[in-house]
Amino acid sequence: MKNFIKILALLLVCIMLLPMAIACKNDEETENESSADTEQAGEVKKPIFEMTGLEERDISDEVYVIRYSRLSEWAPKPIDVSKLDAAKDTVSKAGYDRDREFEDLTGAELSYQGFDTLPNDFYGSNSEYATIQILIQSGDISDFDLLMMSTRCSGLLIAEQALTDLSEYDNLIHHDKPYYNSVINEQASIGGKQFIVTGYYTTGNIRGALCTRVHNGLLTAQHQDDDKVDELYQLALDHKFTLEALLRYDKGFATGANVEANGTDKGTYVFTMDEYGGQGLFWTLGGTVAEKDNQGIPYVSVDDRVNIDLLSYIRDKVTKNSIAHIAPQSTGQEVFEEKRSMFLFGGLLGYNSNDNIDDRLLPAPLYNEGDEYRSLCGAWTTNVAGIPAACADPELAAYCTEIYMALSYQYVYPEFYEKTFGLKYVENEVESQIFNLICDSMAIDIAPQFGWVDSSDTTIRNVITSDADTVGSTVSTYASTINANIQKFLNDYEF
Repeated sequence: MKNFIKILALLLVCIMLLPMAIACKNDEETENESSADTEQAGEVKKPIFEMTGLEERDISDEVYVIRYSRLSEWAPKPIDVSKLDAAKDTVSKAGYDRDREFEDLTGAELSYQGFDTLPNDFYGSNSEYATIQILIQSGDISDFDLLMMSTRCSGLLIAEQALTDLSEYDNLIHHDKPYYNSVINEQASIGGKQFIVTGYYTTGNIRGALCTRVHNGLLTAQHQDDDKVDELYQLALDHKFTLEALLRYDKGFATGANVEANGTDKGTYVFTMDEYGGQGLFWTLGGTVAEKDNQGIPYVSVDDRVNIDLLSYIRDKVTKNSIAHIAPQSTGQEVFEEKRSMFLFGGLLGYNSNDNIDDRLLPAPLYNEGDEYRSLCGAWTTNVAGIPAACADPELAAYCTEIYMALSYQYVYPEFYEKTFGLKYVENEVESQIFNLICDSMAIDIAPQFGWVDSSDTTIRNVITSDADTVGSTVSTYASTINANIQKFLNDYEF
């Protein structure tokens, strides 16, 4: 009986302890699950590594060294921003924040080496090309991981085999991703080799991109319709914003007056451009001076029938007494500000939504509906980047470059939009789409970019403004010179 009582007492104790045991087990399981969740969360990639597909590395003993030019309006910006300067300007702050994030993510030190050189000078102490040549000859070029330079400078360095073929590191550098200017990068490849890339590390390329500005006040007054600009936006988004469609918005506004002998012009126009605008329009409407074959090898194309016909078409549109107009010298902006032109064709850098013009932004016009937009970036304004052929560790340089490019897109690009438009990037969906349309279609004319014609070459402009009956003979002579320059370039590199 006593044994029975002991057993019964023991059972009661067990029954009483069971809930506590279950509770402890549940607590333990919860703790284990929480620990597992924490461990799993720690394995989630940080956004920049998710974007690039790169594996996270600890390179805290390394220094990523970037060489850049700091003279001229077209030097890359925002680069090497101090904490003091970051407090003065939102775009500069974006550049500063990008750099700090780069260092936090990689552990590496980011070092900028600025040179007082001009991106587009080839000779003398202020020449970007000449100073890079000195670095190459002295062997000091191996200290640099990335060279930021003008495209014209890069063309010379490519021919001299001074840049790394980034295609060898295509597991690290994804130059066709949205955080690069992928259209320009594809154009800049030669023979399947990718020596240079560009992206959103500099706002200069975007600022120099050719686009169309519409004087919304004139447009509204002429059509007595506040919604006309929205109609234009829709045309642009539908890829129906052709030059012919643009000219139809004139509705009697333009007089098409001649430029007077003394240079005074008080005529009104539906569409105006600067003196260089003619050749820019030729390119954005689909014209080419040089193209690449299916092997990526360049050849002269300006004398193809399609280009000759396009030059004739443009000349017909901008001749004297036309409602479209090439302003003398660089006075297109002046004509626009004087309310004598409804549309202005030029660089995005002139756009300012906060001025008294009330201008709105559109892409460069198309030749045919359904064509792809081409926002030409001029040879004088475009900045690209490459890894020196003599770089001490090109694999590490490629890894750092990819992260740097992705961070630039994440930080700098939205802030540049914000400053340009004065509104939150995500709050105006249509204008955001228009802005992206321009930036995503930024492209180059490879002939002046690689030095096959001088960047200030006036031949195309002269063909357009000429009084000659045809353009064929002039273009034929022009093509012969370009062909010789292309062949020299190819022979120098031994493609």
